[in-house]
Amino acid sequence: MHRASSDSLRCAFAAWVLLTVASPPATGQHYRLVFGGALSAVADWSDSVSAAMGAVLIGEAHQFDLGGTLSAASWLCGNQWDGRLQMEPNDEAVFPSTRWKGVILDVSGGERAVFDIETAKGAASVRPREVPFQRMLDLLDGRILVERAPPLRRLSQGMADDDYSAVAIGPDGRVWVAWISFADGADIIQLRSSPNATDWGPAQSISHPGDYQHLSLVSTEPGTSTAVASAIQDGVLRLFKAEYSVGGEPTGATFTHGPGPDAFPRMAAAQNGEVYLVYRSGSDSNTDTSLRVRREGAWRESVRVASHPANDWEPAVALN
Repeated sequence: MHRASSDSLRCAFAAWVLLTVASPPATGQHYRLVFGGALSAVADWSDSVSAAMGAVLIGEAHQFDLGGTLSAASWLCGNQWDGRLQMEPNDEAVFPSTRWKGVILDVSGGERAVFDIETAKGAASVRPREVPFQRMLDLLDGRILVERAPPLRRLSQGMADDDYSAVAIGPDGRVWVAWISFADGADIIQLRSSPNATDWGPAQSISHPGDYQHLSLVSTEPGTSTAVASAIQDGVLRLFKAEYSVGGEPTGATFTHGPGPDAFPRMAAAQNGEVYLVYRSGSDSNTDTSLRVRREGAWRESVRVASHPANDWEPAVALN
């Protein structure tokens, strides 16, 4: 994936955000505490947190670099920009020298709980009832921000750039999450699933290394999922389809063979198991919108549903 393209630069900050999913409610409340991004100077923001009333536990790091560490009550981290963006040799990206970093806190004790934050830049106390909904609470003149957050579960691992995530829920209630992971100069499509959104299986690679974009995902049979992405093959952008069943081996192959470029796949599944795929399809002179349907387990040929002089872009599909 060309990380220096306009499409990828738009996601540059997201490239280091770990893929997460909302988990079933825990016993405590969750808060995201971020620091350091309001300052232009790089500084040490190693902090600790303790409970004056109730209990507080650090559950996750937010935007930490490789050298950052955390325990149940403290962390070591600076506010420096340390994005490991993987650019093309002649491309440059300009970013500020600092960025917001932080931790996810699990606080118990209800609205009467109080937790104290100790930092090299000052100390503050927070009462959960003071944290507004859908807005951040400013502390230390905006150098620290606190907001309410849903409980999250990290799904991607390591330091690869992960983006273009997609989610699907099968007829058996299994939750599927897929994403494109970029490392060592190549993309690969990763997939994880859970029968209950709590117990997640390991990440499964469902493609060979390549150049992938724009991922879509459906599940219409118990324990089975289908992913479609854009892939550059022999210099042409075409669709790639991969299928995976729990406990089996993934199968994948090129899914379109026209002149291209074929991109922006979007899928929707009907209650009867039919799957409708729309995408931007290439022709000799411009790009149009095409539809492909999977009915009774077999994919029909593509049908062009929009054909006019203008170039089509990012189609969408929905079923009632």
